[in-house]
Amino acid sequence: MTKKSGITLCIAIKAFIVFEGKVLIVREAPTNPVGTNAGKFDVVGGRLAPGERFDETLRREIREETGLTVERGQPFHVALVATSRAWRTVADYWRVFCLSGQD
Repeated sequence: MTKKSGITLCIAIKAFIVFEGKVLIVREAPTNPVGTNAGKFDVVGGRLAPGERFDETLRREIREETGLTVERGQPFHVALVATSRAWRTVADYWRVFCLSGQD
């Protein structure tokens, strides 16, 4: 994350998890203290940790949020999202394929 002009910029990795032609949508916990989408529906994803590669973040976030094992596909979209007056997020969207259910 970087700060400039009172705005915090972060990078988020988002996963379109495909299984049998469907995409998994999750609802973020309404109590998430740092969640910009608290209580809203979204695809799985989260912020890139310092020193972490994009594919590592992708797998970590999917595992933490769903318990799923996936095969990484290709990135297909990047967007700058104004998540609030003080936050901007560069969202990197990836297509991934579900290999297994929760362990």
